[in-house]
Amino acid sequence: MSIESTAVVDATAIPVVDFDGFTRGDPARRAATVAALRAALEAYGFLYLRNHGVPAPLLDAMFAQSRAFFGLPQ
Repeated sequence: MSIESTAVVDATAIPVVDFDGFTRGDPARRAATVAALRAALEAYGFLYLRNHGVPAPLLDAMFAQSRAFFGLPQ
């Protein structure tokens, strides 16, 4: 079974959520951050997460592993 998609996603429309409000915020900011995460995931299924605290070298290593995995033969 093959699923084809003709949908085009505008990258500027992808939600951006600032996680700093969750990690360092008061309860109201934490709740607002959670609400933003939920809304983005319900509407789009993914999002850009800013100020998540994951070190850049770890992200680089993860993307390298992803490229290696998807570069494998079927």
